[in-house]
Amino acid sequence: MQANDSEIKSGRHPKSYFLGVHKEGNQYRGQILYLPFHFYEPGKEDDYLKAYDDMNSFLMNSGKMQEVQ
Repeated sequence: MQANDSEIKSGRHPKSYFLGVHKEGNQYRGQILYLPFHFYEPGKEDDYLKAYDDMNSFLMNSGKMQEVQ
């Protein structure tokens, strides 16, 4: 959905997860880049950070994932 309506735009946030797939020989390797943005809404920052922690834990525990820093 294209956000031309100011009501829609005001509730949007930039994406924090970027997915990529790269060919390596005859196989493919997927990558997930996590780039959090600074979110501040009084009283909601802890909920926001917990949601990211939950998502990152799910991704790390769901398969053959490796964390690279």
